[in-house]
Amino acid sequence: MSTTMTPRRPRRGWQWFPLGLIASMAVVFAVNGAMVTWALTTFPGAAPDDGYDISNRYDAVLDRVAAQRALGWSVDVHLRGPRPELVLRDRDGAPLIGARATGAALRPLGPPHRHELHFTEVTAGHYLADIDLAEPGQWDLLVAVVHPDAHGQDQRWAQTQRVRAP
Repeated sequence: MSTTMTPRRPRRGWQWFPLGLIASMAVVFAVNGAMVTWALTTFPGAAPDDGYDISNRYDAVLDRVAAQRALGWSVDVHLRGPRPELVLRDRDGAPLIGARATGAALRPLGPPHRHELHFTEVTAGHYLADIDLAEPGQWDLLVAVVHPDAHGQDQRWAQTQRVRAP
């Protein structure tokens, strides 16, 4: 009995093509899955519809920022427990006494919640809001401060700060 061997054909590169295609698609799916996860966990909330209008008034925004910078005030917005607090200082670092501060607390995500805030000076330069933020999570605090200068002219400061309620 004779054994005849059939000649073996040499492997060509195209035979690995299906495996390469599957591996490439697996990489694409993995990257897409990572990007979707990243987008869902870092999305700050709904985007406003007035971006074009804001861009048309951008010079006014820059002027307001320059005017606030010229005041030299330091405005620290944070939470003392569940209650918003402001620490106001003038350009020399002295407490800003006798300011009027108001604002609003807004939820950036989920159902809309809006709480109007009125701040009372509890110690020199420290102002405490009149309500607690009862729901835990992220809040955007929109704060407006008015304080008269040496000539009796009202100076204004506006700031938005995101905080996390316990």
